[in-house]
Amino acid sequence: MQHTVKWLFVTGVLAIAAGVVIVCGLQDSTAFEPPPVTAVNAPAPEPISPALLAGPNGQAGTNGVAEAPEELDEEPVEPGDQEAAALQQQPVTPMPAITASVVWTYHGGIVGSRLPVRTVHEIPSGILVDVGSGRILWSKSSTTPLQIASMTKMMTVLLAMEAVDRGEITLDTRIRVTRDAAEVGGSQVYLKEGEEFSLIDLLKSVMIASANDSAHLVAVRLEGSAQAFVKRMNERARQLGMQHTRFYNPHGLPYRSGKNVGSALDMAKLALTLMRYPLVFKWSSTWTDSFRDGTFTLQNHNPLVKLVPGVDGLKTGYYSTAGYSVTVTAHRGGRRLIAVIIGVRTKAARNAFGRDLIEWGFRQVGAGTQVAGK
Repeated sequence: MQHTVKWLFVTGVLAIAAGVVIVCGLQDSTAFEPPPVTAVNAPAPEPISPALLAGPNGQAGTNGVAEAPEELDEEPVEPGDQEAAALQQQPVTPMPAITASVVWTYHGGIVGSRLPVRTVHEIPSGILVDVGSGRILWSKSSTTPLQIASMTKMMTVLLAMEAVDRGEITLDTRIRVTRDAAEVGGSQVYLKEGEEFSLIDLLKSVMIASANDSAHLVAVRLEGSAQAFVKRMNERARQLGMQHTRFYNPHGLPYRSGKNVGSALDMAKLALTLMRYPLVFKWSSTWTDSFRDGTFTLQNHNPLVKLVPGVDGLKTGYYSTAGYSVTVTAHRGGRRLIAVIIGVRTKAARNAFGRDLIEWGFRQVGAGTQVAGK
């Protein structure tokens, strides 16, 4: 019962954020603590290099693994990438902390506009939430619907995990690859018609390697067709109060039928809901893993998993017309943050801003700043 009340409190605060007064003085630091994710609270990761932060397609990072393309299109190599990557070496000076007496009105514009990150002007939309108190620490146009690309897959995985909870399927259920799944493009694990994989392996490939073919196959297995699954996705979005989100497919590719859109606020709500499933965070915090009996390597698309201590997720998104996006979850010192960044022009700017936003957020909630590898 206690956890139910906590859940309703935080969900309610996020819902209120769409356009009414939020009283920060009514926060309760114990209002919500998601299920412990101890399985993914690994030691601080090794230092990450600027090459891994901003590296183009196929360029090997410090771990010797070639970086995988995030989506259907080739990722552009922008002249500003090196400058943005250098930002990781600069200290973040926190703005004055939001005090318990602050009362403010949220209309989807900029809150905390003094955020001391040089690239804030490059961020079309974003939000930073302290999960424990339900406070929105920073936001910019966070109710504006924008193309979310592969962040779509968070909903696909959520529906699969909920189906497991209801006993409709098990994580060990074997699923045969269909022709339509094998023909899905973009980032993939190259499923072949007639192959069989367990649900857990397919979901792992979705969260680590952003596999579009796996996402499509799971959707068809759960609801009989991709169209029926998309209907369920939109129904679940409405149930979660995701007022600015519309799904057209289970993976996020820009199909002619429509491009999936959502707001930063909605993606934060979705990430909050996924916190019920620690296994999802185990996958999303895994840097590399194997697939197809060890013959295929899954490569994580989210360098913040290595760049920022405590980051354990959650999902990136990219294609050329959508820009670079990410939903980040991080846990440190007993506090948990959710950050969403949507539509950034370069990968390096997205990654650098995400790193600084998370570090700044932990300063605001008293969890301090840590250096990777320390």
